[in-house]
Amino acid sequence: MTNDYREAGYILPDGRMLDFSGKKEGGQFGYRSYDHRDIWQVTGEGGTDGMHEFMRVTGSIRFGGHVGSIVMDLMYPPTPEQLQTILRASRGIEGFLLDVFDPATGSVLFSKGLDFPRIMDIQALMVKAFRNVPAERSEI
Repeated sequence: MTNDYREAGYILPDGRMLDFSGKKEGGQFGYRSYDHRDIWQVTGEGGTDGMHEFMRVTGSIRFGGHVGSIVMDLMYPPTPEQLQTILRASRGIEGFLLDVFDPATGSVLFSKGLDFPRIMDIQALMVKAFRNVPAERSEI
């Protein structure tokens, strides 16, 4: 686990972030060294399919905090704890990209980016993203 959003690979439903920095293997602090697909080391299933399966089964959010921006992939609306983590990490960023995937097919249902977003812009985007997603696809 990490408290540094720049090191995170996923946000779990309870709001905790999985550490993908590789610090224990010599990676840098404050930087994500592992690819999101490296979740296969936990699940045993590799590639994009393994990554999507992990997200689908656990309700986790694929998360990337890069210099000045955040990129996220979701399959379900964020839990209140996930949303708190997202909003904390989003303070003062220059860019925000959100993709929502269909848990059944892995296809993109919604994709939108924001430049210099305010916290209220990010909250509104989350509402908009899941407004048009059928209920059976937006609940764990």
